[in-house]
Amino acid sequence: MEDSNLNQKPLRKPSTNKIKDIYETYLKNDKTKNIPISDGDNTKVEISVDNDEQLLSESANSLNDEAFIEMQNKIEQLNSSLSEANSTIESLKSEVSELKELSLRKTAELENFRKRSMKEKSDLIDYANEKLLTNFVEILDDLTNAVKTSSSTKDSESIIKGLELMLNKTKKLFDEAGVKQLEFSDDTLFDVNYHEAMMMAPSDKPEGTVIQVLQNGYTLKEKVLRHAKVITSSGNTN
Repeated sequence: MEDSNLNQKPLRKPSTNKIKDIYETYLKNDKTKNIPISDGDNTKVEISVDNDEQLLSESANSLNDEAFIEMQNKIEQLNSSLSEANSTIESLKSEVSELKELSLRKTAELENFRKRSMKEKSDLIDYANEKLLTNFVEILDDLTNAVKTSSSTKDSESIIKGLELMLNKTKKLFDEAGVKQLEFSDDTLFDVNYHEAMMMAPSDKPEGTVIQVLQNGYTLKEKVLRHAKVITSSGNTN
């Protein structure tokens, strides 16, 4: 019986390293402590806990430092962008101020130009015929002298010659101003653009032909100043 017990193997192999067993047991309970352990010879052995957590902590600190540096860089970039934006804003404010001043100046110039144009237009209307009227003053002087002469002389021939001279002078002035008298011939037909028919009379001429001018008409270049008053033919009554 005793022999059979001797031949049986032990259920658990005795540990050859007690210190290691104690460390592993303690490590399961607390992995964060350094474990001072003494062996059988009273020699103290200090076993450090696995450094994984310490490495993780150092890695976390390292990551925190990198994140902090990256954040600092971003802050510096933002500050630089903000500075550029402020500079741009100041530049735009200056441009807006200059444009506003320019706009006010141009508005004032435009208003002055408008007032000046209105005055020039008014002066043009009031004094457009100044030169022509100045020439007509001479004719007025000639007529005044002709009346004085006719009242003091009985020479009708000289009076007629004087009137003819004044008439020719007046026609010349009108021609220079662009005013012309409408011309008529024996076969001039009535034209509503230039003539005003006062009446119709029977004649040997075709119907609508101008047979008599009661009042001359005049044009200023291409514009009719006054229509000619005329009598037109109604045709042969027979």
